[in-house]
Amino acid sequence: MPNSAHRYPEVSLTLPSVSVVLNVFKRGKNFSKQLDAVRAQKTPPKEILIWENGADKVEVDGQAGVSRARSDENLGVWARFSYALNASSEFVWLIDDDTVPGPGWLENALRTFRSNPGVIGSRGLKFSSSTNYLLYEEFGPNGPSEKVEEVDIVGHNWIIPREWLGYFWREYGQKFQDDLAGEDIHLSFAVQKHLGLGTFVPPHPAGDRDSWGELSSESDFDGTDKAAISQSPESMRRFERAYAHYVKLGFEPVCVRTQTEKRIDRALGSAISRWPYQAQRIANLINLRNPGRD
Repeated sequence: MPNSAHRYPEVSLTLPSVSVVLNVFKRGKNFSKQLDAVRAQKTPPKEILIWENGADKVEVDGQAGVSRARSDENLGVWARFSYALNASSEFVWLIDDDTVPGPGWLENALRTFRSNPGVIGSRGLKFSSSTNYLLYEEFGPNGPSEKVEEVDIVGHNWIIPREWLGYFWREYGQKFQDDLAGEDIHLSFAVQKHLGLGTFVPPHPAGDRDSWGELSSESDFDGTDKAAISQSPESMRRFERAYAHYVKLGFEPVCVRTQTEKRIDRALGSAISRWPYQAQRIANLINLRNPGRD
């Protein structure tokens, strides 16, 4: 049961305490651009933690507040949430290595947390069916909005109080058994289960890209390069299994909690789950879903 007496951290927009975790896998050539974007934040982070995940090595200057760790093998998408436990700040901000935030993103995210405490991220998916991952509405850079949007999962950026990592790891025994997927929904599941809180995408106004969580449309930063997990032929089936896994554990998507799931979407989701590859091919042809990345 959620702890209704839980006290949320006060958010200071002038002197925030935020540690950034930069994940480096196979896009080391893009690292300097991402690092510059983090340092250019209007609300600058306290420290930067660099996680080299078994592939590229990057050059970092000797500026104070920057530390790094390395694994010689790829430990998957979960390990960065372990490295984040080394943060000394009140909040942690984890970023995918194909994501470059606008200079106002961190302030935007902190403001959103203050009014909507929960998991904060830049690419949000709100599922219309409890039976299928493929049916969703997207918010963020691919779905600009003037207001905060509650979603089911977020990707590319995650901003949470550091102490919430404890809920993430408390549920590790029930994690989705794949090193390359599931960490995003696992985080939202853990926070929902222990705190009764949701997942949110801050406003991404079409006329204010500086406040967006990700900006670049270049191929190396849009998730369409060969290093992107979502480009794998098996990716959609993997995401489907992760979604089903956490729904079975008790994760309630927004459409279930608000009782807005339509029978046709539930039935369609079930049908798609039986033929995922054919359904994905048809969806891409008719643009049923926005092209995305994970």
